Formats: sequence, structure tokens, C-alpha cells
Amino acid sequence: MLPFTPIFELEDFRSQFDFNGLSEEILFSNYEGKDVEEVIAEAQSVSRKPPCIVGAWVIIGLDLDERQSAQLEANGINPTVLYSQFLINDFRERWPLGSHVFSTPVTNDLGNGLLETGNTLYVLLGKGYRMRMSLDHAARIKESV
Repeated sequence: MLPFTPIFELEDFRSQFDFNGLSEEILFSNYEGKDVEEVIAEAQSVSRKPPCIVGAWVIIGLDLDERQSAQLEANGINPTVLYSQFLINDFRERWPLGSHVFSTPVTNDLGNGLLETGNTLYVLLGKGYRMRMSLDHAARIKESV
């Protein structure tokens, strides 16, 4: 797939975005050693959405107040997004290799490192994190992309 593994530097991330919240380390090795075409084929067997393969990622659960939560719930929006520091492959070729990616809300967690949004199936490779943070922190991350 790649001659190296993209690494998410947690302390750099905390410093860059002034984030001190808890983080849970997660490892998805389902696709380790497979080439991009194999990963795409497996992803397409699970979802009809075009795949986007990312490394060095964070699943962000948004901490919202009651009003914000009610608004999202009323619109059927999950308060979870994905941020990646390293794009490996985008089936739709929206971004080049190595780009940072910030997703729209996650609509479905298919397990094993597969997350769907409204238009994309994200394939999470290697080690990443799950974090909860404020909407303000997430907005700062999105602005950096």
C-alpha cells in the first residue's frame, strides 16, 4: 500500500489545537499489507459509497449543549465526524495523496474501521484515536484542512 505507515502524533495534535481532552487509542489492522485495489474491492463489497482510505485519523464525538443536540437529532444528524492527517486514496480523486481530510457527519459505523458519511465510505487504516471535543475545537480542526 504505502512504503511507510502514516503516524498520528497525538502530542503535536494536542498542542496545535490546544486540546487536552481524553483520547482512546484504536488500531485497525484489517487491511494491513493489502494493496489499494484490494482494500477498495473489499470496501465496495460492504457499501455502495465510494471509498476514501485514510491513515493518521481521529473519530471525533462532538460535545454539544442540549439545544445543539436537539437540533442535530431533529435533522437526523449524528454528532460524529472524522479527521485524518493523511489521505491514502480517494476513489473520487477529490484530494491528492497526503492531504488532510475532515468529513461530514458520520451516518453509519460499519465496524472494522469502516465509517460512512452521506456520500463516502471511509476506510481507517492503522492506529488512530477516538476523542470527544467541543464544537469549537472541531471547528478549529476543520479550518486547518
